[in-house]
Amino acid sequence: MDSAGSRDRTDDPSTAGAGNAAERAEPVGQPGAEGAPDAASAVGEVAELTAALAVARAEAEERLDAWKRARADYENLKRRSVTEVEERAAHARGALLLEFLPIVDNFERAFRADRVEDADAWAEGISLIEKEIVQFLERLGVRPIAAQGHVFDPNVHEAVGQAPGPDNEVVAEVRKGYVLGVRVLRPAMVIVGQSGDACATNSESTSE
Repeated sequence: MDSAGSRDRTDDPSTAGAGNAAERAEPVGQPGAEGAPDAASAVGEVAELTAALAVARAEAEERLDAWKRARADYENLKRRSVTEVEERAAHARGALLLEFLPIVDNFERAFRADRVEDADAWAEGISLIEKEIVQFLERLGVRPIAAQGHVFDPNVHEAVGQAPGPDNEVVAEVRKGYVLGVRVLRPAMVIVGQSGDACATNSESTSE
């Protein structure tokens, strides 16, 4: 009897369906169990990003401070350099003037001397002063440009007129020119020679 009853309950379709439904039913009371790890991971990433941002800000502030210090050092160095250059230039000018002052003294003595009673001595004194000036310029590397009797050179000569004489030759110097090393300080103003035929042609064209 018992075995038969057991078979009847087992073979009952309604009972079997209820059992399968109970097996398929999900546990109640655990709806957030699968989402909890994702939320914890997001919180961890936010914390990491916040920490990285703080580190980046600290590095940026440190680099900004270093840049400000470097800029201040550069400005100070530039001011010191300008001051040193000005001081060196002033020292060079002072040394140059000290070297030139004796020539000024000689000029003053020459102008105070009596030119009438001792004209020859006065003229000789002026000539010596001229030599001192030339020597002073030579010590600075300044030399006069050769002009009269030389071939006209537009690099160092400035023609201000023409006169009878050998073609393209400097026949007169109007104002002396000077070079400093290889650089022309000012060209020599000169009169350039022209042959007789050329002068006559120029005179005729000018009169016309």
